[in-house]
Amino acid sequence: MNAIPPVPKQTLGRFRRSELGVVAVIAIIAIAVGFAVRAPAEPDLEMIDHALFTRTVDEMRGGLGYYEAMESALGVVYGPERAELTETVRGFRPPPTFLLWRLLPSDTAMWVVFVATTILAGVVASRLAHLPLTGVLVTVYLLSLGMLDGGGVWTAQFATTELWAVPAMLGAALAVTKERWWLAAGLGVLAFAIRETAAPLLLVGAVLAVAGRIPRKPWLGALAVAVGLYALHVSLAAPFIDPGVAEALPSRGEFPGSVLRIVGLGLPAGAIVGSFLWFLAVRRVLRMRNGLLLSAYLWLPAIGLVLERHYWGIMVVPFTLVWGIDEVVELAGKARARIGTTEPAPATR
Repeated sequence: MNAIPPVPKQTLGRFRRSELGVVAVIAIIAIAVGFAVRAPAEPDLEMIDHALFTRTVDEMRGGLGYYEAMESALGVVYGPERAELTETVRGFRPPPTFLLWRLLPSDTAMWVVFVATTILAGVVASRLAHLPLTGVLVTVYLLSLGMLDGGGVWTAQFATTELWAVPAMLGAALAVTKERWWLAAGLGVLAFAIRETAAPLLLVGAVLAVAGRIPRKPWLGALAVAVGLYALHVSLAAPFIDPGVAEALPSRGEFPGSVLRIVGLGLPAGAIVGSFLWFLAVRRVLRMRNGLLLSAYLWLPAIGLVLERHYWGIMVVPFTLVWGIDEVVELAGKARARIGTTEPAPATR
């Protein structure tokens, strides 16, 4: 495959990329504000994790520490079977996002901040994409998953921590494209601190750093910080884990269903559209400079080979939208150029 050259001041059709970038930012803000106004102040329903996490924050506002609050919330939301969720550290999300939410006065304030994060994610995506308008789709995607509209019945899901990790993940990828290594590694750590499943960038970065492909200090340092943070998390969670309870087995994955549910999460005709965009995104990113590192998050669907984790798609689809649509645009442009060169010349008298 031919390498994709950098495009600092490229034009797209009749418009400069910078002009489309401005249009994208305006559209992102307008759509996000419009969606926030349209969504009800009090949703009709809540997803189970959303209810658990907001209850945890309520307990924290009442004076409990994070781990104690999560244990209490598990008892309220799940009832006496909560022990099945606290037999290992997997029952607890990393605490940084909850510590932020604790500073906010209400769930409504959490929603407002979430909308702001979707704007940030869309703007960063528009900078990452060759076609800036793709950033609009990223914002729409995150908003639609944060507050689901099912025929006028609104279901809150914006406390899902994967949604909050996406801006940092996109920022890390953008920093990689600019080879701002310390920023990329730092944002990778931030994404990991929000949701530990954002580890692939740090792991791939450390491997490439040891191999001498990229600078060592940022990536080995970032991995060391991430390991330290997770070790602290495990240590703090330990007193709230019942070692006498048999660990509940995770839901086993089924191939190809579990993989398709990840790549297609939240997309129309998800299995088909998601797979198509994922394939094109991989095809494109591996031709880019530092493509192996950039592709790190695209490999998260592989977990579907062993476990059912469809909601990890939240951390994958924004990247497939950016790079998959870029590849569609490039292929369409090449197809038009080929058609133009094969058209017969007009007849002359």
